[in-house]
Amino acid sequence: MGQSLSSKIAPFASEIGAAVHLSPNSNGILRRWSIYAEEFGANPMDRLIELLPDGQIVKDIDLREPNKRWQHPWHLVHRVNLHERLKKLATLGEGEGIPAKLHISSKVTDVDTSQGFITLANGERVSADVIIGADGIYSVTRKYIKDAKLFSSGKAAFRFLIPRSVAEAGPITASLVEHHNTLRLWFGDDRRIVMYPCNNNKLLNFVCIHPDTESHAAKRDEWNKQGSVEQVLKVFEAFDPAVKALIAKVDPSTLKVWPLLDMEQMPTSTKGKMVLLGDAGHPFTPREYTLHPALFPATTNTSMQIRGKEQARRLKMLQL
Repeated sequence: MGQSLSSKIAPFASEIGAAVHLSPNSNGILRRWSIYAEEFGANPMDRLIELLPDGQIVKDIDLREPNKRWQHPWHLVHRVNLHERLKKLATLGEGEGIPAKLHISSKVTDVDTSQGFITLANGERVSADVIIGADGIYSVTRKYIKDAKLFSSGKAAFRFLIPRSVAEAGPITASLVEHHNTLRLWFGDDRRIVMYPCNNNKLLNFVCIHPDTESHAAKRDEWNKQGSVEQVLKVFEAFDPAVKALIAKVDPSTLKVWPLLDMEQMPTSTKGKMVLLGDAGHPFTPREYTLHPALFPATTNTSMQIRGKEQARRLKMLQL
């Protein structure tokens, strides 16, 4: 393409409670780009333990042998580390093509989908062969195709990180980290706690999904809301005393809560020279499908040479 440009509204910042799964198919894509997540702290997914809310073990599955059937490993990785590695690959010229130029804190105020222009808040107009609207759940670019409405899925999620050393130091909590590379999942009827390690088993990532009325009663679409330890413990008061004792040790300033939103179906995710990718076009709620729904279409885009007379047809091929 003529140029590679990325315009972001928010400055880069450290993310809180943001580990993700890299399934074997996702890892296959990254490895084609010479990105090996184990080089920046990813843990293999070696064990899965499912528990009832009270801590009774229902399943304890050793995944080391089953995982050998896959061509690539299944990893648990901190998103910040992965994001930094992808940014380095895109901007420093390590890969093929023209390095991307990142324009941080550059709010997009208008999009011309037919001519391929975006207008920034400072008045600058930027053109490209293709505009990729990958600006998340509260997308600005989406409305230039259809102003689809977001709505609540009925769930919200507390997210936070706790150092593994904190769990190891507690007489009640040490048993939760007796195995490395292990995901623990406490299942309730309408809520669940997911805990797994990242950063070479030094951090424990928590995702605590629950009815959104218990944390977003006033405003159910408030994003990145500050949560409290007391609130989490109340929502999960009937759960395993060991996991509650560990949650009680979280740094309150790092505890956030997000609504899990859905959206009415878009008739199309393309218009003119623009295509929507990721949550901008099709929000996903957490269903253990890992990073792949975001990574796959982004990768497809890079290989399609979307320009010239074939542009409209090829853009439509990116729709999921």
